[in-house]
Amino acid sequence: MATAALSTLPDFTRATGAPRVAGIVYPMGQPMGAPGDAEGQREVLKAALRFLAEASTPGELVRMPFDWPEPLHKVKWKGGAPPPIADHIKRRPWLFPRLVSGDIPD
Repeated sequence: MATAALSTLPDFTRATGAPRVAGIVYPMGQPMGAPGDAEGQREVLKAALRFLAEASTPGELVRMPFDWPEPLHKVKWKGGAPPPIADHIKRRPWLFPRLVSGDIPD
């Protein structure tokens, strides 16, 4: 069964070995879109499924053609605790280039 990851950190997701990655420039924790935006979420889902159907190469990465309606640096985290990777990078920012390049530390 073919799989693809929808990711707000596509280069990192690809570096972890995901078979196919659809990168989207949306806030972390909201890769499908804003809460309550059913139409926008449906469009993201359709584009992700189209990518999955058309992707032919393992490791393929595509940038999704969607833009968040406000600058990402102004978006406030609306979830509970931030994802563990965000905390890890915040405490050890020098590891970020290694993570993105695929050199995943233990």
